[in-house]
Amino acid sequence: MFLFAVTRRHRPCRSFTSLAPTPVRRGLTYAFIGLGQMGYPMALNLARKSDPSTRLLVHDISGSALRAFKADSVTGEQGAKVEICVNVDDIALGGPSKGEVPSVVMTMLPATQHVESVYTRLISAFPGFRDKTSLKKPITFIDSSTISPRASISLARRMSHLGKFVDAPVSGGTAGANAGTLTFMIGNTEYATPPPPLIESVLKKMGTNLLACGPTPGSGLKTKLVNNYLLAIQQLAIAETLALAEHMDLNPAETNKIINVSTGRSWSSMVNPPVVGGALDGKEVPRARGWTGGFGTALMWKDLGLCLDAVGANVSTANGNGAMMPAAGTPVGSAAMMDGAAWRTRANGARTGTDCLLDARGVKPARSAESGAVAQEAVKLSGAPSSSDFGSLASSEVQESEGTGEAAQAASPHGGQNLPMMDLGMAAAHVWQKATQDPRCAGKDFSSVWRMVVKEGE
Repeated sequence: MFLFAVTRRHRPCRSFTSLAPTPVRRGLTYAFIGLGQMGYPMALNLARKSDPSTRLLVHDISGSALRAFKADSVTGEQGAKVEICVNVDDIALGGPSKGEVPSVVMTMLPATQHVESVYTRLISAFPGFRDKTSLKKPITFIDSSTISPRASISLARRMSHLGKFVDAPVSGGTAGANAGTLTFMIGNTEYATPPPPLIESVLKKMGTNLLACGPTPGSGLKTKLVNNYLLAIQQLAIAETLALAEHMDLNPAETNKIINVSTGRSWSSMVNPPVVGGALDGKEVPRARGWTGGFGTALMWKDLGLCLDAVGANVSTANGNGAMMPAAGTPVGSAAMMDGAAWRTRANGARTGTDCLLDARGVKPARSAESGAVAQEAVKLSGAPSSSDFGSLASSEVQESEGTGEAAQAASPHGGQNLPMMDLGMAAAHVWQKATQDPRCAGKDFSSVWRMVVKEGE
């Protein structure tokens, strides 16, 4: 299990949702780097909601994205004046017009290596790199990418001579990015105070919730990773749950509606379920549009790797196809990480939405031998005896050999039925079995499992 040291009481993230942005001076220059699925609508909101006296420098490695953004950002006399920058150096030098150096540089990039590459280039390109006196004012750097906290902390230190570096990852997905309703989890910002006026003014153009997550660099990222760890498990759980419902001859969509007014509900069941017609208030889900859009499976896979990295786990993905091998983790977390059919394989497939897991987890097709091996590995990681119910189920549903899915199905003692994968459920069953025997949890509310997870009293 993960080891959590509870040494002091932590203050929660402080929200400044209801506060109006503090006025900042007109005529500022902003810069935005990264026009992906999240960055494009974020930058578009920043452009459209900025004062006409504002300049917005925009850069992306995709020429087509830059051309589309230039066209989409035209709103008559309203909004910022957009300047397209074909390389990062242009950002540091004030854009093609060689105007004022940006007061705020914001980045939204796919992964750690991309963020490090961009900021390394910025550091050397800004006029203040060698001669600190040449900068007229400090620059605010806001990175909303989800990257390694360690890398972010290092960047905050490296950028300190140019200004302030703030990690501000987001929650809300592409829908929130388009609507301008994102939640920003802001690090390097004291809990009890709102963000500095300039940061607040910029982020309020793209989001509605600004959450100060702590005074140290990386606090926002750590909060985001904790959230996404839970989300990853919940999305797997709703996939297994609705697969189980279908296997028990229930209507998955109708079952999910009942879940949404019961104790099992979650964001994944209410907003992002893998069944059409099951979301809260009948909202459209990615499955209804062929699993397109939304938060990509490859990104969830990446975030889970960052979670394991944060607790010192050894993640082995050297051959690109091997199973992820956590050196430590909860049985449930290990099962979530080990489910290669769900996160690793689908990350490389055509479907990109994280809610494609009902389909991905083999409700209709036979289970693959790879999935069975993944389940076997999850059982071993959890420490469950092979004779236990869920251990035996993992070995009986699929052969551990390199046989085909059809052969594994024929070998099933259930007569070749197409059974849903229940890896996460099996791991969870082991956790709860242990909890019933643990004096810290036995006979108490089930939330007392926390005491076992943190190894209270050990």
